[in-house]
Amino acid sequence: MASDSPSPHSPHDKRFKNLFSSDLRGFVSLFMPDMAKVVKWGAITFIDKELFIDIPAGARREIDLLARLPTRQGDLAFLLLTEIEDREGRTRDEMILPERIFMYYGLARSRYRLPIFPVMLYLFHARSGQPWHLHRHGLLDHDIMTLKIRRIALPTLDARTYLSQGTAMAGALGALMDRGRWSPAEHKVACLDVIGKANANDAVKFLALDTVETYLELSEAEAEKFEALLGEEEHVEARNIEKTWAERLKEKAWEEGLDEGIEEGRREGRREGRREGRREGRREGLLRGRQDILLKQLRLKFGPPSPSLEARVKGIRDIEKLDAIAEKILSAKDLRALGLGEDS
Repeated sequence: MASDSPSPHSPHDKRFKNLFSSDLRGFVSLFMPDMAKVVKWGAITFIDKELFIDIPAGARREIDLLARLPTRQGDLAFLLLTEIEDREGRTRDEMILPERIFMYYGLARSRYRLPIFPVMLYLFHARSGQPWHLHRHGLLDHDIMTLKIRRIALPTLDARTYLSQGTAMAGALGALMDRGRWSPAEHKVACLDVIGKANANDAVKFLALDTVETYLELSEAEAEKFEALLGEEEHVEARNIEKTWAERLKEKAWEEGLDEGIEEGRREGRREGRREGRREGRREGLLRGRQDILLKQLRLKFGPPSPSLEARVKGIRDIEKLDAIAEKILSAKDLRALGLGEDS
């Protein structure tokens, strides 16, 4: 059993909440395909970072992801409640994940009076087992209540199997799955190939790519294997999307400047320069991607952004600040609440 954590949230929550919010259909289709077929995807709504008050304790409780999903079966709608944890058995607020979900289930059910489908997602460390967890509450020798929770333990799943579905979400989450006989470099290339070929918009592909780049870090030796694989024709999609991530023009300019300043024959120096150029390009690409995603969210919430608003967003060079604004969008009543008003 892991020790108690003073933090109520995993540091990985924000990245995956953004990913799932941008492509909830992809997430549901990957793990609950039968459910995905009956949802009216054009009419789903997200319930923003829902804060509940735990009446007995007076504590504020926040659900990682809560969405209302209407279905094609008449007026039937339900809530998808998803909680994310880095490892199985970890405690937060003195509760392991199934206990927190049980509490959130009761709070959400009492507020919205809708059926709820609970999901728990483990990112890194989890035991193999059934795709369902039965969380039982009992008294003495009696079973009083059992909550059935869909259990998704990414590190126990076969990456090849899920990547074969060919979606951007598969490419993103495949990065955290079991790579089997693949080397780390082969694993990363396979994920990028899938994302590059996927039928998804640029925002979804960016977030999927961000996930792969964040969680599939390579050693120096594996990085060299990765570069060699990218040069093969069968991995053209991975090569193209990797260059997009690193910003092709920035990388080219860096390498041209490097060639002028480094003596011919110092191959190690050139390799290091290219790596540094790619790192710088990725940082800039990450910033621009966050800006574009924020503008898309603002457009969905408030309508097309004015040129002055777009300029203000493009002027924000702090990724954490962009993420903080994005976290507040759904609950914000106007741009001033986000610090983006004309007089802010």
